[in-house]
Amino acid sequence: GVSAQTSVGTWKTYSSFSDVRKMVQTPQKVYFISGNYLYSYDKETEETYNYNSGNKLNDIVITDIYYNIDGKYLLVTYSSGNIDLIYDDGEVVNMSDIKDAGLNYSTEINDVAFGGDYIYVATKFGLIVYDEKKQEVKSSGVYGKEISLVTIVGDYVIIDQNHSLYFLHKGGRFETFDNFSSNSESLAFSPS
Repeated sequence: GVSAQTSVGTWKTYSSFSDVRKMVQTPQKVYFISGNYLYSYDKETEETYNYNSGNKLNDIVITDIYYNIDGKYLLVTYSSGNIDLIYDDGEVVNMSDIKDAGLNYSTEINDVAFGGDYIYVATKFGLIVYDEKKQEVKSSGVYGKEISLVTIVGDYVIIDQNHSLYFLHKGGRFETFDNFSSNSESLAFSPS
C-alpha cells in the first residue's frame, strides 16, 4: 500500500475556502470568514470548526470580525447591526442593542475599536460605546451621520466622519456629535 505523510512545515490545501475575506489570529485559533461563513482553525488540534446560526451564532450575514487580545474574545458583526462576542473559552454572548434599537437609520456597522474596558462601534448613524465587562451599551451617539472609522490614540477616541477626523477624550460624552473637536492642535497628545 502507498502511504502519504505530511511533514512538518508543509502546507495542506483546503479548496473549499475559495474566498477568504478576513483572517484574525488569536493565541489558540485562526478565525476567518469565507463566503458568509465564520470558521476557526485550532492551532493545536488542527481542526476546523464552522460557526453558524444553528450552533453558536445569533445571526446570519457576517460583515466583519475583530479580536480583542486583552478581553480574550472575537467580536463578530452582522449586516443587521447585531454583535456576537466569542470568548476564547467558547462562551458566546450576543449584544443585539444596535439591531433592536428600531432606528430610522441603517444599523450597519463600519468599524470597531477596543479601548480599556470599552468597545467603540462606528455605524452608519453614529457611535455606540459598550461596556465590555457588563456587555451593555454605556453611551449611544445617534448622530444621523455615518462614522466610517474609529480608533483609540492615547486618551482620545478618533472618528472619521465624511473624510474628516474628529477627536474626543475617552472620558467625554459621546451622546452628541458636537462634543467632538475637529481641531487636532487643541489636543495634548503625550507619549504614554
